[in-house]
Amino acid sequence: MHLSHLSLLLGFLLTSCLLSSTIANYANQPAECCFKFYEKRIPVNALKSYEDTRSDCPRAGVIFVTQKNFRICADPGFKWVKWTMKKIDERAIQ
Repeated sequence: MHLSHLSLLLGFLLTSCLLSSTIANYANQPAECCFKFYEKRIPVNALKSYEDTRSDCPRAGVIFVTQKNFRICADPGFKWVKWTMKKIDERAIQ
Protein backbone atom coordinates (compact mmCIF):
# COMPACT_ATOMS: atom_id res chain seq x y z
CA MET A 1 0.00 0.00 0.00
CA HIS A 2 2.82 2.39 0.86
CA LEU A 3 4.45 1.81 -2.54
CA SER A 4 1.25 2.65 -4.44
CA HIS A 5 0.93 5.97 -2.58
CA LEU A 6 4.54 6.78 -3.45
CA SER A 7 3.95 5.89 -7.11
CA LEU A 8 0.84 8.05 -7.18
CA LEU A 9 2.71 10.97 -5.60
CA LEU A 10 5.60 10.66 -8.08
CA GLY A 11 3.15 10.53 -10.99
CA PHE A 12 1.40 13.64 -9.72
CA LEU A 13 4.71 15.51 -9.31
CA LEU A 14 5.88 14.51 -12.79
CA THR A 15 2.59 15.65 -14.33
CA SER A 16 2.79 18.95 -12.44
CA CYS A 17 6.33 19.59 -13.67
CA LEU A 18 5.42 18.86 -17.29
CA LEU A 19 2.35 21.07 -17.11
CA SER A 20 4.33 23.90 -15.52
CA SER A 21 6.99 23.80 -18.24
CA THR A 22 4.33 23.78 -20.97
CA ILE A 23 2.57 26.79 -19.45
CA ALA A 24 5.91 28.60 -19.06
CA ASN A 25 6.72 28.04 -22.74
CA TYR A 26 3.40 29.56 -23.83
CA ALA A 27 3.87 32.50 -21.45
CA ASN A 28 6.95 33.57 -23.41
CA GLN A 29 5.07 33.73 -26.70
CA PRO A 30 4.19 37.19 -28.00
CA ALA A 31 0.54 38.17 -27.75
CA GLU A 32 0.18 38.92 -31.45
CA CYS A 33 2.64 38.59 -34.32
CA CYS A 34 2.32 38.90 -38.08
CA PHE A 35 3.31 35.91 -40.18
CA LYS A 36 1.65 37.01 -43.43
CA PHE A 37 1.28 40.55 -44.67
CA TYR A 38 -1.54 42.16 -46.59
CA GLU A 39 0.06 43.75 -49.63
CA LYS A 40 -2.68 45.94 -51.10
CA ARG A 41 -3.13 49.51 -49.96
CA ILE A 42 -5.96 49.98 -47.46
CA PRO A 43 -7.97 53.23 -47.62
CA VAL A 44 -7.15 55.39 -44.61
CA ASN A 45 -10.83 56.13 -43.93
CA ALA A 46 -11.41 52.37 -43.45
CA LEU A 47 -8.90 52.34 -40.58
CA LYS A 48 -9.21 53.69 -37.07
CA SER A 49 -5.81 52.84 -35.58
CA TYR A 50 -2.66 50.79 -35.82
CA GLU A 51 -0.11 49.21 -33.52
CA ASP A 52 3.35 47.76 -33.97
CA THR A 53 3.92 44.11 -33.23
CA ARG A 54 6.03 43.33 -30.19
CA SER A 55 9.80 43.26 -30.48
CA ASP A 56 9.94 39.53 -29.67
CA CYS A 57 7.95 38.60 -32.79
CA PRO A 58 9.98 36.86 -35.50
CA ARG A 59 9.19 39.65 -38.01
CA ALA A 60 8.37 43.31 -37.50
CA GLY A 61 4.82 44.19 -38.47
CA VAL A 62 2.12 46.80 -38.24
CA ILE A 63 -1.40 45.75 -37.29
CA PHE A 64 -4.05 48.05 -38.73
CA VAL A 65 -7.44 48.05 -37.00
CA THR A 66 -10.39 48.73 -39.28
CA GLN A 67 -13.55 50.63 -38.39
CA LYS A 68 -15.23 47.21 -37.99
CA ASN A 69 -12.43 46.01 -35.65
CA PHE A 70 -10.77 43.67 -38.14
CA ARG A 71 -7.02 43.39 -37.62
CA ILE A 72 -4.81 43.41 -40.71
CA CYS A 73 -1.06 42.80 -40.71
CA ALA A 74 1.11 44.91 -42.98
CA ASP A 75 4.82 45.14 -43.65
CA PRO A 76 6.24 48.33 -42.09
CA GLY A 77 8.80 48.48 -44.90
CA PHE A 78 6.14 49.19 -47.55
CA LYS A 79 5.78 52.86 -48.54
CA TRP A 80 1.98 52.72 -48.38
CA VAL A 81 2.14 51.38 -44.82
CA LYS A 82 4.40 54.23 -43.67
CA TRP A 83 2.18 56.78 -45.43
CA THR A 84 -0.98 55.29 -43.90
CA MET A 85 0.52 55.28 -40.40
CA LYS A 86 1.46 58.95 -40.85
CA LYS A 87 -2.09 59.83 -41.95
CA ILE A 88 -3.63 58.00 -38.97
CA ASP A 89 -1.24 59.85 -36.63
CA GLU A 90 -2.16 63.20 -38.20
CA ARG A 91 -5.85 62.42 -37.85
CA ALA A 92 -5.37 61.57 -34.16
CA ILE A 93 -3.70 64.93 -33.49
CA GLN A 94 -6.56 66.94 -35.01
